Amino acid sequence: MGRSYQAWIEQLATFCAALFGGAIVTAEITIGALAIAMAVGLVMAVVSSSRIRSLRFFVIMYVEVFRSVPALTQLFIIYFGLAQIGIRLQSLPAAIVGLGLAGGAILTEVFRAGFQALHHGQREAALAVGMTPIMAVRYIILPQAWRIVLPPLGRCLGNRGTRDHVLCAATCHQDVRDAIDLFNDGALLPGDEHPARPSGSAPGTQGAVLAMINFFEIYVAHWHEWWPDLQAAAANTLALTGYSYLIAIVFGLIVALAKLSRSRLLSGVATTYVELMRGVPTLVILFLLYFGLVPLGVTFNAFNAGAIGLGIHAAANVAEIFRGGIEAIHKGQREAALAVGMTPNQCFRSIILPQAVGIMMPPLLNMLVILLKDTSICSLISTPEIMLRTKEIASIYFRPMHLYVLAGGMYFVMAWPLSLAARRLGKRFRRGRRD
Repeated sequence: MGRSYQAWIEQLATFCAALFGGAIVTAEITIGALAIAMAVGLVMAVVSSSRIRSLRFFVIMYVEVFRSVPALTQLFIIYFGLAQIGIRLQSLPAAIVGLGLAGGAILTEVFRAGFQALHHGQREAALAVGMTPIMAVRYIILPQAWRIVLPPLGRCLGNRGTRDHVLCAATCHQDVRDAIDLFNDGALLPGDEHPARPSGSAPGTQGAVLAMINFFEIYVAHWHEWWPDLQAAAANTLALTGYSYLIAIVFGLIVALAKLSRSRLLSGVATTYVELMRGVPTLVILFLLYFGLVPLGVTFNAFNAGAIGLGIHAAANVAEIFRGGIEAIHKGQREAALAVGMTPNQCFRSIILPQAVGIMMPPLLNMLVILLKDTSICSLISTPEIMLRTKEIASIYFRPMHLYVLAGGMYFVMAWPLSLAARRLGKRFRRGRRD
């Protein structure tokens, strides 16, 4: 008995030491990514107000692309893809850069909204008294905008710090990187009849053009081999998104009603659930469902575990969307409905819910985009979606840059229209409320 207890203590000490080391790395990634995200977001927000169209277009494309492509795909492009062209980053710097650039796209919109919330006359007055545009931003705009952006900034940073850093564990696999080393040394790739990289390259613009042509020639040569698998994976991704979204809507509505309940017990349980799910990474939930329940005799296949895990995790945010939409309706309307003889259920179904739907639709569409991007995380439990198929093909053809860029493009094509629809619905609703 004493020996078993001592062995258990030693294992616990080893386990805690490993967790402590992981926590230090997590803190390093979070702080480094935060610094990059704030610097990039602030610069991009300032550039977005430039009168030069090309600069504004660059900022718009940066924000749209990075917000529509999963963070995991971006990390794989930086860690595996750049190695194909000779730029090798260790896993820690790659994680910091990847999460920093992804977070910078979000913080760009946060800073931009903060700048636009200030009356433009303040900037004009600063310029009129002789300040340069940079001085006006530094001494007039930024100090006031900082107080506006601080709350959403804190939420964004919490999301970067508690959720996305776990994706960096996926960059620890070295099989593709080792194969890329062979490729960079002139080894033949599957399907190639000549060395993958020529010994010399044309200088200047001509060399850049030739490199771009060679890059797209790879797609032409292998498209018929890659596309059937990726097309099937895209169908699985959409199905996974649909099932998880349905679970999130149903469960989120139940949690929202429980949180709005007069019962302290129901409200407390719902609040605890929301706070717990919003503070735990999605990957942890997926691992608990797929691996953690096996010793208890409960097993899910990868697809079901992914759908359930994404759904119950997203339900916390969906519950807050429902709660906010319902509470946005003036309580006098409910009191009037009850006064004319409606039951609480009739009041909710006929009076509150139809009006709340208009408020909730834009954030619900944004939630659908988030779920679509989060399906990439399910590749880490072997769900047959886009990222898993892309990794498998990349391990065969050793073309990570081509394949992960292609995967990112597929996510962008699916997510960007939904983001545009959410923004247009939001603008229409705000315009209707003003009218």
